[in-house]
Amino acid sequence: DDTAGRMLGEIDRLDTIARAFSRFAAPAANDQPLDRVDLAATVGEVVQLYRLAEGKCEVRLSAAPGAFGAARADEVKEVVVNLLENARNAGASVVEVSVGPGQIIVSDDGAGIPADLLPRIFEPRFSTTTSGAGLGLAIVKRLVEGWGGSIEVSSDVGRGTRIEVHLPR
Repeated sequence: DDTAGRMLGEIDRLDTIARAFSRFAAPAANDQPLDRVDLAATVGEVVQLYRLAEGKCEVRLSAAPGAFGAARADEVKEVVVNLLENARNAGASVVEVSVGPGQIIVSDDGAGIPADLLPRIFEPRFSTTTSGAGLGLAIVKRLVEGWGGSIEVSSDVGRGTRIEVHLPR
């Protein structure tokens, strides 16, 4: 039973990696029009799901009124899932998600990223963990830039990471 459980867990992990590669290799949906997305509601849905299975990682959400941005709602969810998953994998005990007009900020108290590695975090197949496929942040950057937005990262080893996603309004 233990071996079967481990094998099923490994199959799930490999399936996740294969799906990430497929998503990264898929053509960008830049030809599809952007929607006026209620960022508070869209990000709130993802945060609620993470709260159900958060374990040792507490996810807090604060949203300003009128928090709208030009994007695609499903892609916004994918961005937030990737950012929350990275925070969780970095050992964060608290993740603060802040949503405002045209922006999503995810701050965690995880392990942080060494300064010499920061320039590489958006490269495909680059990962600071042994379990990652190294596509999460590459996908995030591709989606955000596809909306005409930008992303900024600051990190301090031992204190955590802050990622700011700026969307067109």
